[in-house]
Amino acid sequence: MKKKIVVCVLCSTERGGWINPSLFRSLLQLQQDARFEFEFEMVCDVAPVATARNTAIVRARAHGADVCVMLDNDMVLPANFADILHDAVTTQKDVVSLGAGVWLEEGPRIIPGDNGPQDGQFRQTGCAGGGVLIISSKVWHVIERGPWFRWLTNDDEVGSRRLGEDYYFCELVHAHGMTVWTHQRVAGHLKTSDATHYILRLQRTENQLRRMVGGILPIEVACPPVFTEG
Repeated sequence: MKKKIVVCVLCSTERGGWINPSLFRSLLQLQQDARFEFEFEMVCDVAPVATARNTAIVRARAHGADVCVMLDNDMVLPANFADILHDAVTTQKDVVSLGAGVWLEEGPRIIPGDNGPQDGQFRQTGCAGGGVLIISSKVWHVIERGPWFRWLTNDDEVGSRRLGEDYYFCELVHAHGMTVWTHQRVAGHLKTSDATHYILRLQRTENQLRRMVGGILPIEVACPPVFTEG
């Protein structure tokens, strides 16, 4: 029997929340993949983002899904995403997050960047971003009641962020004895420009400079290692 995959895209009717053309093309291609039974859900105009992510899990559960694929509207999937999904399902990964470029206060990063135990093209990780998530139904069977995603704030006057909803989710998954993985391939992340592409170029430049100066750089380009570009 084919596994049932519910693909939930977080989007909005405002222009900033429209699904980008590359992701739309990927969704059309996924629909043609005969290895799975697909259902597609637009989690549209649901805010804040933690509520949208929890809504995606609830909808996937209501559909009787084996897997929930959760996608942000500004993500670009690697060309072999269907194969990554197939491998994640057949190897029974609890959660898989594809690495992507993000802008943090300390500078540009590819997250996740952990180098945990490896299983083929997958590598175990700690906390990961929520732009592209492959979530097994095991997660909502083990953690039967949400919220699975929660934005935690500091106890200060402005309620500043202490932990993002995606990191909270990963910590919750780990606390219940499950694992989070990433993959060799990364996803694009469209902002004004593709943050993933930009950061990977920075990393290549850093590696070239290291080779030129014997491994010592006068100025550190602070980017964690990743596998390969998606």
